[in-house]
Amino acid sequence: MVHELFVIGLVTLIVSSMCGTIQAQKKQSSTASPKVIACIKNGDVACISQFLETGGHANAVDEKGMSLLTTASEWKSATVVKLLLNAGADPNDGGSGESPLCRAALFARKQIAQTLLDAGAKADVICDGDHGDSVLMEAMRGAMFGAMPFELRETMFNPEELRENADSEKEAQEKVARGREILAAPADDYFDIARMLLARGADVNVIAKCDVGESALLYAAMAANVEMVKTLLVHGADVAKESPVLDVLRESEMEYRRVKFTSLPALSRQQTALLDWMESTKARREEITQLLKAAGAKESADNQEEVEDSKENEEDDARQALNDVIERGDVKDFERLVAAYTKHPLGAAVLPNALRVAVIYSRVEMVKLLLERGVNPNTPSTDVGYTPLMQAASSANLELVKLLIDAGSELNSEDQRGHTALDEAEMYTHSSEKSRAVVAFLKERGARNGHKKK
Repeated sequence: MVHELFVIGLVTLIVSSMCGTIQAQKKQSSTASPKVIACIKNGDVACISQFLETGGHANAVDEKGMSLLTTASEWKSATVVKLLLNAGADPNDGGSGESPLCRAALFARKQIAQTLLDAGAKADVICDGDHGDSVLMEAMRGAMFGAMPFELRETMFNPEELRENADSEKEAQEKVARGREILAAPADDYFDIARMLLARGADVNVIAKCDVGESALLYAAMAANVEMVKTLLVHGADVAKESPVLDVLRESEMEYRRVKFTSLPALSRQQTALLDWMESTKARREEITQLLKAAGAKESADNQEEVEDSKENEEDDARQALNDVIERGDVKDFERLVAAYTKHPLGAAVLPNALRVAVIYSRVEMVKLLLERGVNPNTPSTDVGYTPLMQAASSANLELVKLLIDAGSELNSEDQRGHTALDEAEMYTHSSEKSRAVVAFLKERGARNGHKKK
């Protein structure tokens, strides 16, 4: 649970830095030129002053509809923010993006956050309409990750997820750079912004719209910050209405204990870093648990089971270790794990799954390593008999298709639906030149269609 919460939270934190979900009031605003946007990002005070003095609109937007003030609020120049505000920029108007205060909180710009609040920015704005996070939660979530060792944050950071929706390589590079900037932001700056918001009466009981039900209090607890938990309780955090903070803390403790005492031959860097951090914050988490109980928090009745050691848990943890490094593309750590699991009984259960995941993520070097280590490419990697070759064919990855066939993959094996690799490749030939190339190659090798079941 703790692993999933941290990863989901970090993805939400970083991805939300690249998109806005709040639809602000529609105003007739001009679109600023790319040069003006560049001046804002570079903190070029002279350029922005000239823009405003020559009739530039303080409430102008960029080509995607985000207000200049919102853009300025995520970069570093408080002077540029003040220029726009003094020229009439609305502190609560993000255009088609998030509000300026949300961006300041996301990037830990505490001086800019204070400037916006002094100019009348609303402290209770919702920053992420889909997830339901308030600006206070935005700050607390940043603090949660900022409180962790950088190595732990870095292992959870996957640049490829930020690159997926980029329109160009330049935009992709900027997204990755901005994501890394968020990772490096100090926890204290986020906490300072949270205190500013609390001083302005921010609602401490906003709960996210998701299964976990994150809240400012939950983020503070997961950050193991005793002082901030106390502060939120003093400001009215209602543990009776809150998300199940004690349940999350207990599940985190259970996962920590299970992995700590596991007999796995090796852990991923991410698992190791998480265990080290949980160990170092154990006393603080125990104090927070007592504080919450004293305030009336209770665990769910169905959350009382003890940690159980089992082969199933070991396999899950082993798969997670391998999946972590595959998703990050960490070849060096992957080589270490594969060497350990090749010599361990768990290897027979988890390495075929690693081959499937490596194919899904198109990790050519990792696929080569697994095949060189003797992983059977014909071992079905799912319950329905789906093989790595089928996955590679479906993904139209000709390089992986060739690798797997050269390693002995059976061309015409069928899954439970009666599909072969050729069937998978042919599904997308109408729209993909790469799929047509894979189909042609498979047919040259003698691939056939399967006996599809209805």
